[in-house]
Amino acid sequence: AIQGKVIDDTGEYLPGAVVKLTSPNMLGGEKSTITQANGQFRFVALLPGVYELEISLDGFDTQKISDIRNSAGKTLTLDFTLNVTSLEEVVEVIAAPPLIDVKDSQQATTHLANELLTNIPTTRSYGAIISLAPGVTENNRLLGGAGGELGTSFNIDGVNVSDPYFGESWVLMDFNTIEEANISGVGANAEYGGYSGGVVNIVTKSGGNTISGGLEFYFRGKNWHSDNTEGVDWEWGPDYSDHDRIDPSFFIGGPLKKDKLWYFANLQYAMDREDIVDFPEEM
Repeated sequence: AIQGKVIDDTGEYLPGAVVKLTSPNMLGGEKSTITQANGQFRFVALLPGVYELEISLDGFDTQKISDIRNSAGKTLTLDFTLNVTSLEEVVEVIAAPPLIDVKDSQQATTHLANELLTNIPTTRSYGAIISLAPGVTENNRLLGGAGGELGTSFNIDGVNVSDPYFGESWVLMDFNTIEEANISGVGANAEYGGYSGGVVNIVTKSGGNTISGGLEFYFRGKNWHSDNTEGVDWEWGPDYSDHDRIDPSFFIGGPLKKDKLWYFANLQYAMDREDIVDFPEEM
């Protein structure tokens, strides 16, 4: 959600100001509202993405703010001060409905946008996403609570996809399908359950008014790995350090009907190959 209030240069509330919200991530086109008697406005049910706000009122300067990053489950508060130019009319609002102020109770939530996830070197997995949050333990599974792997709840668009036995996610997602990843510790909203450590919620892409897409190929070769374990006696078993990964993917999104219906499609082929070092050829 995006909310705020509008005042003049003397600190008085400005009711009746027109607030317009636009974004390439918003279905239905431009949204607009009018500030209430206390100068406040609020937009709810917004998809994650970048937004632009414009505030205007007769007799006052028009203000615009762009590059507003909105995240799932987060409420942004933006206040505006309009300067008088030539006051031509007075707008009086009577019996305006009260604004419901919903506060976010989540603690230590990390919001990771798609731009960050796709541009930093990671293993492109759930574990890599979790490891980007502060306070995560070495095994990438303990988020400020207890329960180890079983203590983390994995969600896609709010739907729990956790394996109840092993604690991993049932679904392995291509990073190109992720619009945003949200990682919350103890204190996540009541809509999430089945966790004692933390919650990971992946928000998927939904297309847009402009056709866009891409073709990517990731390769990680075993010869690119460093190895400082020569001569080490692996008491627990053989060494699996020789590891190749091939990960090509194709994705495309756009409008079926502008501002009304969008699509997004993704195709990925991922192959991991592990060679056991010094494994006997004859058994």
